Amino acid sequence: MNKQAYLNALQDALDRHHVPDAQDILAEYEQHFAFKLADGYTEEEVAARLARPQDIAAQYAPGHPREPRRGMGALRATLWVATGLFSLVWLTCYAFAIALFAAAAAAAVISFCLLTGLGLYGLIPGMPYAGAVPLALCLLCLAALLTVAALWFFAATTQNVRVNARWRRNALAESPLPPLPWYPPFAPEARRALRGLALLAAMGFCITFVIGYIVLALHAGALEFWHVWRWFETARGV
Repeated sequence: MNKQAYLNALQDALDRHHVPDAQDILAEYEQHFAFKLADGYTEEEVAARLARPQDIAAQYAPGHPREPRRGMGALRATLWVATGLFSLVWLTCYAFAIALFAAAAAAAVISFCLLTGLGLYGLIPGMPYAGAVPLALCLLCLAALLTVAALWFFAATTQNVRVNARWRRNALAESPLPPLPWYPPFAPEARRALRGLALLAAMGFCITFVIGYIVLALHAGALEFWHVWRWFETARGV
């Protein structure tokens, strides 16, 4: 059974059982298919792992007999405590993603200063323009790489929050929804674009860094050109 056949069978079963919010349930299972297909599974494999549409609809049907569940109060308290602990980790992850964005912005600003000759109030040491250009391009590549990393980290943390919310909901619900995947839910086109950008940025960073180092070393006549131009001594005010 492929995706469309499964969703059609599920919709028919939900309609026969007069399940409220049937469209929300269908949307959840359609999203589950999308995530699994992006992960490399076929439609038939995803459908085979799911419960039968008739069984799912019967669970959501009004008047479906519910077995009494004991210890719900303790379970709720445990889940909320766990969520509170996880929240500290999520806040740290979001802060790290923001730091990556800030580092990418700083790299882009320094690159602009190198290309335009701005000294940024003496914070950027002087160097020949022929060496500043490849270093500026190197920093642009670094900014792109950090931006991709920040986007992925932000999306991964957000998805982790959603996974935890679904897990908590399923632990308390009579009729659980399909679990969400842990990886960020990027569309296939966006995932390929981010992967290609990261690869190009990493290659560009390595190439331009080597070129910039060679050019600066040739201009200074020494491998440790920063000593020749006394960069760090200038930074300390010596």
